[in-house]
Amino acid sequence: MTAEPVCWGWPTDLPPVDDTRRKFLADAERKGCAPGQAGVLWDLECAAAALLGNGDSALTMWQNGRCAICGRKGDLVCDHDHGTGLVRGPLTELTREFLQVRRLLH
Repeated sequence: MTAEPVCWGWPTDLPPVDDTRRKFLADAERKGCAPGQAGVLWDLECAAAALLGNGDSALTMWQNGRCAICGRKGDLVCDHDHGTGLVRGPLTELTREFLQVRRLLH
């Protein structure tokens, strides 16, 4: 992989919280949550971000459902460095598998 991750070209400002909340709720409902459950999940997500203060929520908002490397939207998995435990960002499963295979070959 020689190209830069697509996220390097994305704007650095975060989307409005109302837009992010609306997308979060729609995604949760699409995955089978009742509207009330989706609202509780949103509240828990916000509470966890406030308690942890680790920026994961801001990263998720900024990525806006996109893979940081390929830019595709879809179900994302949290990729992290196994040595440090630091989150690199949400990636598509296909991109994460590609990176794992690439690491094995190098």
